[in-house]
Amino acid sequence: MRISTHLERITGGRYSQVDAQVEETGLHLMVHTGDRRKAVRADNLSHATQDQIYLAARMSLLDLVCFGRQPPLLLDDPFVNYDDNRMANTVMLMRDLYRDCQVILFTCVDRYDRFADSVFTLPGTNCHAMPAIGAAAS
Repeated sequence: MRISTHLERITGGRYSQVDAQVEETGLHLMVHTGDRRKAVRADNLSHATQDQIYLAARMSLLDLVCFGRQPPLLLDDPFVNYDDNRMANTVMLMRDLYRDCQVILFTCVDRYDRFADSVFTLPGTNCHAMPAIGAAAS
């Protein structure tokens, strides 16, 4: 399952498998630790890890619905809760997956600048807009 592969790269191997579990209360994502000995419900993990799981899920869904096409990606501060290591892992994963795709990050912080190919500061604001991940020029 591609979501598991993405999450394993984002978390540096901490979580290696994601399964969907249907219960009376709804659909829940179960996340397995790297040694696969323990499964944890995603909603019991930190906000940052939940964000990483759902980003991996959205990336997998994008692969399925776009049938190999690469639409531009617009992301609004997607790594706000990530630690530096997982943010770097995610950026490298996105560079690998979307090297021929335009990816634009909107943010009001300069935390992502070191990963960007180009940074644009919007006039009259303290905010940045940047194609952060190997973006193709349009």
